[in-house]
Amino acid sequence: MLGATVHLATTGVTGEPVTSAGGLALIPTTTLTDAPEEPTVLIVPGGDTGVLLADPAAMSAIRRLGEAAETVASVCTGAIALGAAGLLDGRRATSHWSVRHLLAGYGAIAVDERVVADGNVLTAAGVTAGMDLALRRVARLRGDDYARFLELGAEYAPQPPFGAGTPETAGADLTALARDFYAPLEHALRAR
Repeated sequence: MLGATVHLATTGVTGEPVTSAGGLALIPTTTLTDAPEEPTVLIVPGGDTGVLLADPAAMSAIRRLGEAAETVASVCTGAIALGAAGLLDGRRATSHWSVRHLLAGYGAIAVDERVVADGNVLTAAGVTAGMDLALRRVARLRGDDYARFLELGAEYAPQPPFGAGTPETAGADLTALARDFYAPLEHALRAR
């Protein structure tokens, strides 16, 4: 939102740039251990979530910040980290289709929807559902008209060129290929 103060925290212990799983260099403004104690919103992104799960300090910080935050949100596989931190117990939640079934192992009720709101927790399925989540959060904070204004400003009117955005629409062969591709990620995110 216009005028909002945003802190980008990473799991690093310094302010050095961190390269995302997709190769994007992120320059943090803080670390998870130094983040504000009571954030308005805690958003846990997806990607290589296995790195978070393997980092006890990061998981502890996510739990601590999530318990204090006004709103907790995740995009894609970030929901698995929220679940592992104990923030999804008994809540409806979604995640990327390839790992959504793992949510139950973390105490959540897995739901096949793009965005799920359960109390102060919002979860989004795949990466593009993150835009839907953001607009819903803005609507909660500033009203539907403001969110519609931002949707227009972003020219957010998706028209997927292939219509293969879900396993149901992609077909069996492409879905099987994608499942094989995501198998290592799924293995890394299984509840232990």
